Amino acid sequence: MRRSIVGTWLLLGGLFAGEVGAAPRRLAPAERAEITALARRVMELVRDGARDPSGVFPTPAELRVVFGLRDPGDAGPDGGGMVVRRQLEALERDARDLRPRLAGAQFRGIAGPSYARNTIDPRRCGRYGAPGSQCADGPVVEYAVGGSVRRFRIDTLVRVGGRWRVLDLRP
Repeated sequence: MRRSIVGTWLLLGGLFAGEVGAAPRRLAPAERAEITALARRVMELVRDGARDPSGVFPTPAELRVVFGLRDPGDAGPDGGGMVVRRQLEALERDARDLRPRLAGAQFRGIAGPSYARNTIDPRRCGRYGAPGSQCADGPVVEYAVGGSVRRFRIDTLVRVGGRWRVLDLRP
């Protein structure tokens, strides 16, 4: 499977960067409901080919905050603007690759080890994430097509402005 360059940087960077939280924490009921609603919106947005991902994927301005870039022209240590552009392109590509599998899909719920335990483990968004950035493993989205139950994974969630957004999909 393909993985976005930024998603890989975030994954690898998370191994070396300082952690935001000391340990996994329990999900509050409202936060679990927010993540479940986000997973439903992602599935429906991708399935329907919607062109407006607002409230689901981070905007360029939100990504600049996550990566600690001051303005769109800020090159930063990693080419800043390029990182934002590549992340948005990767999200678009992953959504496009996932769309055929979701034809006729109906959302069933979220799963995954941390969601079964009702926990989340926020951490800095990898080596390129700003010191206060918060990322977490995303849920597995369960959906039904015909009579079968299928799944896809939201690899990474990012918390921006007090709301969770999808930073990386796995088609």
